[in-house]
Amino acid sequence: MKPVIQTLIAVLGGILSLGCATQPYVSTISNGSHIAWTDEQWKEWEHGDKKVKRFVVWGDHPGVTSTVMSALQQNGQSVVERARLQEVFNEQKIVLTHTAEDYADVFRVGKLLGADVVVFAETAMRHELIQVASRNTLQQVFHVMQAVGTSARDPVAAQRLQLEREKQDAQNRQVAYHLSVAVRAVKIETGEILWNGASRINQPITEPETALILLTNAAMHRAVCPLERGAKWTEFRSDKPEDPWGCSK
Repeated sequence: MKPVIQTLIAVLGGILSLGCATQPYVSTISNGSHIAWTDEQWKEWEHGDKKVKRFVVWGDHPGVTSTVMSALQQNGQSVVERARLQEVFNEQKIVLTHTAEDYADVFRVGKLLGADVVVFAETAMRHELIQVASRNTLQQVFHVMQAVGTSARDPVAAQRLQLEREKQDAQNRQVAYHLSVAVRAVKIETGEILWNGASRINQPITEPETALILLTNAAMHRAVCPLERGAKWTEFRSDKPEDPWGCSK
């Protein structure tokens, strides 16, 4: 997962800018499950030899969808290009809603394209305003007094002082995001869920796009991590970015 680590600079910068972070570091919180592995599948995982399947990826966020496709391709799997998928949707005169109502159409088109599995990727994003780290209060008041240009004992100056304080408070607020990603792989022929995983960030952050890449990778790897066979799962932590994380043998 080293390539993923390189994408986290913006995430770390984002959390460092928050003055009221609930914890001093960002971490993933992940869960997942998969169908029981056979001895043959376990050997494939141990030796890195996996049978190639053809995948269709369907998601509600372009960055998340691209990350899923890249992860599958890096794992040696075949993935239908989005342009080809859209072409068939157009040929079939299918109007997409990017909601659960699309699932049946995605299965049908996936089958037409000779795919074995559909991976659905869903994101959840909620934002809020958070007070970010500000300068020392005394220093801040000094600059405010300079801005109003007179003594705070003057009623007019006091009002200007209050307005200036409110202005600085507004400047010290920033939009932060609560994020999660869920993925699941469904066998087209039978509708069986082969694996599913989810991951979320432990606190709101200011760089959602970069964080979604991290969460997508975490959700996918957690989904197929064979804990029942003795594998170990380690969550990502921003205070230990160089430490190994993910699924290990």
